[in-house]
Amino acid sequence: MHRLLILLSALFLCAADRPASPGPAATGTVAARAGLRVLTHPTLGEIWLVHPVVRGAVARPGPGPSGAATAAIARRFGDELAGRFAALPYALAEDAAFGGPPAPLVILTPGANMGGSAYRRLAEDLAAHGYVVALLHPQGSPGPSDGRYGEAASEIATALGFLTAPDAGWSDWIRPGPVGLVGHSLGGAASVLALASAPGGSAAVNLDGDFAGAAARPAAGPVLYLIGMTDGETDRSRERRRGVWATVSAGSREAVALQLAEMRHFDATDLSLLSDAAPPERRHNRFGPAEPGLTLLRLNALTVAWLDRWLKGDEAAWARARANDPQFAEAQTF
Repeated sequence: MHRLLILLSALFLCAADRPASPGPAATGTVAARAGLRVLTHPTLGEIWLVHPVVRGAVARPGPGPSGAATAAIARRFGDELAGRFAALPYALAEDAAFGGPPAPLVILTPGANMGGSAYRRLAEDLAAHGYVVALLHPQGSPGPSDGRYGEAASEIATALGFLTAPDAGWSDWIRPGPVGLVGHSLGGAASVLALASAPGGSAAVNLDGDFAGAAARPAAGPVLYLIGMTDGETDRSRERRRGVWATVSAGSREAVALQLAEMRHFDATDLSLLSDAAPPERRHNRFGPAEPGLTLLRLNALTVAWLDRWLKGDEAAWARARANDPQFAEAQTF
């Protein structure tokens, strides 16, 4: 096993050529970066499939967050942020023609009490880079519990089987073979657990997802762990996380942990684009000090680079992401 554990004191700059603003309104006159299909599974419910589109496709308003999803965000971050989130534009083309050859599949799992609709920017970015992305629980996921980790991992396996079945109808879209499992918070930990039931060569990205003690086990494939900072975290908490990571990374072909100094837990969601709308007391330890949306774009770029390396065989992609930060440090420990 080749294990690389990296602690960063500054954010990566690999998305510097992308705008930090939420982006253009989806009015029908904007070229779409990705397409959106709404699928229904008998037990999982809705799955939003975000995919590459043919050149020149135009964006049209598609489904947004439900009233329940918006209300949950309002309870956590206030009415102003929730209202702006409900109106947040995306350059997605609903029911647009698929573009490109069959693409690797990425399954994107939200955090507990979050909805996949809060990760549309990451899904759009992945699709624009040649991936088909399945957003699970788009309108809200169950709350946290010790048993929920295993349940979420099972749901990922169910979605994988559903989308890759011979009669699923997506064989011209989804390339057989390794898949990317990406998740935030509890969904990130579940994505690592789900590697055990994914095809060989699959890779995972865990966006600031802690592991319940019972859920920690050696990962069955390459894992990227993007960790935020928490003001006031105790030495005991850090020691526990070090021990859990030692368990998870053991046996992995490559396990990389990057701790980003300006990242906080919800910077991995589209709410990061609107963090200035949250009252100061609700921003603390939930969003970092960077310009709204900037940390999200950099996390997205790291996620794309990791998947490009393992699912597309582009070794240079991850090397470029590493080299892009002048303060990159070689293997250190928690």
